[in-house]
Amino acid sequence: MNEELLDLVYKLKDSLAKDSRIIRLNELEEKMNNSIDVVKLASKKEAASDDYNFALSHFAKDSKEVETAQKKLYEAKKELDLNPVVQEYMEQYKIVRDYYKEINDILFSIINKDKCGGCCAK
Repeated sequence: MNEELLDLVYKLKDSLAKDSRIIRLNELEEKMNNSIDVVKLASKKEAASDDYNFALSHFAKDSKEVETAQKKLYEAKKELDLNPVVQEYMEQYKIVRDYYKEINDILFSIINKDKCGGCCAK
């Protein structure tokens, strides 16, 4: 990779680190990770997931044990997803994900255009 390209990549990285959408996402991630309620709900969901996987590996897929474990996992995930801190984080995550997709589309459209001599732009 030549120095000019490397310099541009670092400029993009610095620009992204200063973007208000990404800064907000990082703040919300820290808030979510420091929330006792979220940590408890995430642990509950993880335990339910482990129980479900155990049930799947030891019982028939249509057994009562698997059905019960699946329901507990669904409820634990729903409870976690409905937590206001998690919802706020997920809303911001979607904004940042769309922003990254936009950047990705722009960068790869430039690369593809260069590779095909401009035929992709038609």
